[in-house]
Amino acid sequence: MAALETDVVVVGVGSVGSMASWQLASRSQRVIGVDRFSIPGPFSAYAGESRLFRKVYAEGGHYTPLLQRSQDVWRDLEQISGTRLLNTTGAVTIYD
Repeated sequence: MAALETDVVVVGVGSVGSMASWQLASRSQRVIGVDRFSIPGPFSAYAGESRLFRKVYAEGGHYTPLLQRSQDVWRDLEQISGTRLLNTTGAVTIYD
């Protein structure tokens, strides 16, 4: 068996680990992702028909630039893959 050479090992390849792996690989890093579950795993965020992608958090506006960048990267992945991944709709959150 040949030895694998890598620059980075990503432990946990759910949505965050997968995105980190993709970003590293796009920067010419040799990446290996490992997870204790099958991929996609039984507890990952892939299941179901919808996910909430917020760009505003009650915890503070300092998250907004990070969330905007995250949306931009999802759009980049859509372009590369030729697959629509993120459908933007509207939502209202009412706090009592």
